[in-house]
Amino acid sequence: MNNKNKILSISSKKLLFIIVLPFLFLLKLPSYSQNTISPLEYKLAIAENLDNKIEILLKLSEETRNTDPKKALYYAEEALRYAENNGNEKQQTRALKDIGIVYYFIGNLDNAETYYNKALLLAYKINDSTNISALYNNLGIIYQIKSEYYKALDVYNQSLSIDKEQNNLEGVASSFVNIGVVYDYLGKYEYSLKYYREALAIYTKKDLQNETSECYINIGAIYGNQGFVKEAIANYEKALTLASSINNDYLKAKSLNNIGTELYKISDFKNALSYYQQALLLREQLYDKEGIASTLSNIAIIYTDKKDYNNANAYFFQSLKLSEELEDQRAIAKTINYIGQNLALQHNYTAALQYFNQSLTIAKSIQAKEQIATNYQNLSDTYSHLKDYEKAYQYLNLYNNLKDSLTITSPLIAINQENTTADSILYSNLKPIQTPQNINNQLTNKTYITIITLLTLCCLFLSYLLFLKKKRTTANNSGS
Repeated sequence: MNNKNKILSISSKKLLFIIVLPFLFLLKLPSYSQNTISPLEYKLAIAENLDNKIEILLKLSEETRNTDPKKALYYAEEALRYAENNGNEKQQTRALKDIGIVYYFIGNLDNAETYYNKALLLAYKINDSTNISALYNNLGIIYQIKSEYYKALDVYNQSLSIDKEQNNLEGVASSFVNIGVVYDYLGKYEYSLKYYREALAIYTKKDLQNETSECYINIGAIYGNQGFVKEAIANYEKALTLASSINNDYLKAKSLNNIGTELYKISDFKNALSYYQQALLLREQLYDKEGIASTLSNIAIIYTDKKDYNNANAYFFQSLKLSEELEDQRAIAKTINYIGQNLALQHNYTAALQYFNQSLTIAKSIQAKEQIATNYQNLSDTYSHLKDYEKAYQYLNLYNNLKDSLTITSPLIAINQENTTADSILYSNLKPIQTPQNINNQLTNKTYITIITLLTLCCLFLSYLLFLKKKRTTANNSGS
C-alpha cells in the first residue's frame, strides 16, 4: 500500500511539473517577438558601461525603425532615459531625434515635430552642428507633409548651409533631395531633377545604398510625371533591387507602389493591382499611414476604371481619413478630386462640382499648381456636361494658362506617384489597416490560444494517467 502511495505521489509530481512547465515557458516569451536574440541585443544584455548601453540602444532603434517601429520607439525611449540619468546631452539629443523619427514613421506628425524641436534646442545648446542640420531636414519633412512648402524650403536651406560649411557631403546630398521634392510639389520639375541628380552622384560615389535607392525613386517619379513610362520603371526597378538587398521594406513599398502606377498608365491593370497590394501589405506592417493612404487611393482608381464605383469610394474614403489624420493637405486635395471624378463618371455632376471646388480651394492654399490645373480641367469638363458652356470655357482657359507654366503635361487622372526624402532615415473586402494596437491584440490573442492549447493537452494527459491508474487498480482487484 505504501508503495502504491509512493508511485501515486511521484506521478502527481511529474504531472504537476508537466502542467507548470508550459506556463513557466510562457512567462519567458518576449514581449515583441519570438525571434532569436540579435548580436546587438546580446551586446546590450552584457553591457556594463552606461555610455555603451545608450549607444547600443540608439543603434537598435535605428536598426528596427524600418521593420518594427514599436520596438524602435522602446529602444529610443530607453536610450533617452539612460542619457538623462547620465547627464549626457549629446546622447539625449540623438535619442530625442530618434523618437521623433519613429513617430514620423507611424504617422504621428505632431509628436514627431515636438521631439525634433526638443532635440534642436539641445543641439544648439551644445553646438552640435551635425544634429542641428539633420533636425532641420526632419522638420522640413513635417512641414512638407503639411504642405507648408516655403517653410520647408527655409529649413532645408538652413541645413544645406551648415553641411556645406562643414564639408558634410552626405548632409548636402540629403538637403538636395529634400529641396528637390519641394520643387517637385511646386511644379518646378527642372529644378527638382537637377537637385536629385546632384544628390545621386554623391550617394553613388559614397556607396550609400538606402539613399541611392531613394534618389532612384525620386528621379523615377519625375520621369513618370512627364509620361516617360519606360524610364520611370527602370529607375523604380533599380530602387527596388537596392531596397530588397538591404531589407528596407519602407523603400520596397514605395518602389512597388510606383511601378504599379506606371503599369496602370499603360492599362496593365492586373499587374498594377498586384504591385499595389504588395506595397499595401508592407505599409500596413510598417504602420506607414502616408504610404497606406497613397496606395489605397491608387487601388481605388483601378476600381473606378473597372466601373466598380462602390469599392472605389470605399478605398478613397479610407485614404482620405488617413490623410486628414496626417494633416496632409496635398493628399487631401488629391483624394477629394478623385472622389469628384468618381461621381462625375456616374453622371452625378452637381455633387462632383462640390468636390472639385473643395479640392481647388485646398490646392490654391498650398500653391499645388499641378493639382490646381487638374481641378480646372475637371471643372471645365463637368460644366460642359451640365451645358454651362460659359463656365466650362472660363475654366478651360484657366487650365490652359496654368498648364503652360508647368514643364510637364499632366494626365486628367493623376494617380499617386510618390517621392521620398533623403532623411526618411526617413505611405468591396477591404483589408483592415494594421496599427500598433492591432498588433498588440494579435499577440495577446496568440498567447491566449497557446495557453488554452496547453491546458487542453494537460487535461488530456491527466485523463490518460487517471485511466491508467483505474485500469491498474481494476487489474490488481481482479488478481486478488
